[in-house]
Amino acid sequence: MIQDARVLKQAYLPQELHHREQYLNMLSVALDPLTDCERGEHVLIDGPSGAGKTTLARFACSRLEESTFGVRIAEANAISHSSPTRYLNALCRDANLALDVSPDSAPVSAYIDRITARDEQLVAIVDEADQMDDSQVWSLLDQPNVTVIAVCIDATDLLAHVDQRVASRLRGTMHLNLSGYTSAQLEDILRGRIQHGLAPGSVAIEATETIADRAAGDARFAIAMLRSAVRQADARGETVTAELVEETTDHARQGLRDRVVEQLGSHQRVLWHIIDEEGSVRAEALHNEYERRVSEPKSKRMRRNYLRSLEQYGLIQGKGTGRATRYNRGDEGTTATAGN
Repeated sequence: MIQDARVLKQAYLPQELHHREQYLNMLSVALDPLTDCERGEHVLIDGPSGAGKTTLARFACSRLEESTFGVRIAEANAISHSSPTRYLNALCRDANLALDVSPDSAPVSAYIDRITARDEQLVAIVDEADQMDDSQVWSLLDQPNVTVIAVCIDATDLLAHVDQRVASRLRGTMHLNLSGYTSAQLEDILRGRIQHGLAPGSVAIEATETIADRAAGDARFAIAMLRSAVRQADARGETVTAELVEETTDHARQGLRDRVVEQLGSHQRVLWHIIDEEGSVRAEALHNEYERRVSEPKSKRMRRNYLRSLEQYGLIQGKGTGRATRYNRGDEGTTATAGN
């Protein structure tokens, strides 16, 4: 049944980018100066989980690499790194820069200096950009050889919680707002993957329709459901049917949830563990317990930012405002996906 398992992975980059052609053209225009060894236009991409934001950025950069010398592409997910230096270390490592620099000893300036010392241009895909907690990292926007593609769920929320100078710079960038996919569009995406990676007749038409309907616009969830159903069908020697999709949907959802938790930075993970253990906890008690468990706690402003992201991923639910806020364990049926 499985001829190319890569198509069932979230990180797989398709040969064609279905239903994002308009955004791809706009992003390509922003990156076009890089073909002449000049910095491109910074871009801010937002939209719900599974709308194809990160895939769009990767696809455009892949095309750029095919046609241009002297450009490095780097990507790092801000949710996975608990400090500015660790984030920049991950970004530089992805670009094969600063491999000899330790994130535990080097300051932010060491990474910025290493980047700007290169004659090459760097395109930095900043995924989960709303989790960036240091204006020094955003100084990437000011570097003459760095083009930033910032990816987040809600640009308005991002702009409201970053330094005012950073917000001003981001407001001046190209803004691409993606919406969730329609069921018909998800079916196209799924068919493309099925055709490239599975034997003909492996997946019933009704199964594809069921996945697209259950995914509710989220391509990541759709791909996760296809993967779970295919693995089960392959093990049984069966075809993927609508019934099998229904049977394996909870497994697919739990798999996504587990991956989101795995990607959490250390401080977010502590906050989530407290809420998950308690089931329900008031904000004041949550902050007190967090401060008890962490040797170098983040500011309350940053913690609130972390909590908002946990809500966006469906890992927790917040009710009320201010000190009266109560955080509850998330509904496992509504987990979103990190890394858009």
